[in-house]
Amino acid sequence: MKVTQKIKGLYFPKDTYWRILFISVFLVLDVILASRLSITVLSEQPLSLVTIIGFGVALLLFRRHKLAMRFVVFCLPFTQVPTFKWLLRWRISEVLAWLRLPFHLAILSRLTKQMPAIIRHILLAMIGYFFYTGVIGIVHAPFLEIRVEEAMEHTIHPVLRTLLETARGFASISVFIGLLVAVRNWEEFSQIVKVFAWSGAVAGAYGVYQATVLGFRLPLPLLPGTLFHEGYARPFATFYEPTGMGSFTAVALLFSLHLIYYDRSVSGIICLSMNALGLFVSLSLAGFLGLITGMIVLILTLMWRRRDLFPSILSAASLGGALWIGYIAGIILFGEEQVFFSFSSYWLEYSLAGRAEAYSQLPSLFMEFPYGFGQGLFLFYGAGAPGFARLLLEGGIIGMVFLALFHMNSARCLIRLLRRSSEQMERLVPFLVAAYVSSLVTTVNYINTTDMWIWFVWSLPAVALWTEGQGRLLNKT
Repeated sequence: MKVTQKIKGLYFPKDTYWRILFISVFLVLDVILASRLSITVLSEQPLSLVTIIGFGVALLLFRRHKLAMRFVVFCLPFTQVPTFKWLLRWRISEVLAWLRLPFHLAILSRLTKQMPAIIRHILLAMIGYFFYTGVIGIVHAPFLEIRVEEAMEHTIHPVLRTLLETARGFASISVFIGLLVAVRNWEEFSQIVKVFAWSGAVAGAYGVYQATVLGFRLPLPLLPGTLFHEGYARPFATFYEPTGMGSFTAVALLFSLHLIYYDRSVSGIICLSMNALGLFVSLSLAGFLGLITGMIVLILTLMWRRRDLFPSILSAASLGGALWIGYIAGIILFGEEQVFFSFSSYWLEYSLAGRAEAYSQLPSLFMEFPYGFGQGLFLFYGAGAPGFARLLLEGGIIGMVFLALFHMNSARCLIRLLRRSSEQMERLVPFLVAAYVSSLVTTVNYINTTDMWIWFVWSLPAVALWTEGQGRLLNKT
């Protein structure tokens, strides 16, 4: 009997009223929070209607776990709004993960005995990091002097910020467990990857649309509340910054290459084109750095695995063609001068100087808070902390141990996958390695490391290893 069948009564409630109750309770709590933050629900936060529609779709998928997880993955780009605003505005994936977390934890108690130690270590490292940084933040926050109210649109107490950011971390844990349950063969794993590529395509397409409307001053509507740089058309899409948009589309672009090479379908061409356009209009140096690094890793891995130059040549040619389309679009939208300036040595040196200054503060802050100052509180010590620096500062020495355990075991998962010789390994794992490395590289820049999509990509090696090996036990139980 399958594990999912054993817990069907718990995990898939038959009574629709219970599912509606789950959503209703969250809506009530969210409206209360909105009123506490003095936010006008339907005037200042019109995206609530979009999100409520999203929850309506989610209700239809709630009982079908595979569809629900694909819906969560598709909504990963919707991370645009900071946690201290009204929670319902964009973060559909996170809220659905919160609602499913109790069920996922109940399932986890049944799955741990079947998991290989390497996957258990990854899961424990994730739980340990977010739990530890959450506790440290709650202890530290009451004694913290709020120094950056002017950097926020709504003043928020540090304790509340810690709770919200910690909750985002546990949403990522919930998705990880949910994928271990939902993905039981390589076909299902490939479907998750395809949905992720499509989510990037949708985000990229909206970014291009946003840049077009702003660049040409067209009288066309934009999604309410979406952000952009004042003065020129560099878009944010559905993210809180162009760096997030560029980093996301870079990873989705690498998975789109997989669709091009193995599916050879129109959907692969669309995903590749839209992700390339989205990356280019973001003008994100971090995104391009992540793409270049990931592409180098992809080519080397393909050559090592296949002993054949054709996959590498095809991937490089497809990527080059897509980026050329993006370059032409960038010239049309921003002008040649703006595009060349964004990739000039002057701007590169200026950007590197800013990052170097942020990292130069890392040793002194680390010495002052060797055990970390807690989840989400980096904002009160420097709103521009790069993602990697934020992870170190908020977790301190103990947090570094959890992060090292997480990434070391994820690397071990990738190595094990690369050593296997199944057809699925040949097809997907090189792209998985490239995406993992690309997302690691982008965290050296200013990017919010509690965004669920980053931890989703980082957890994919464990899900892939589960799919290849121990996932078979799920069908035999």
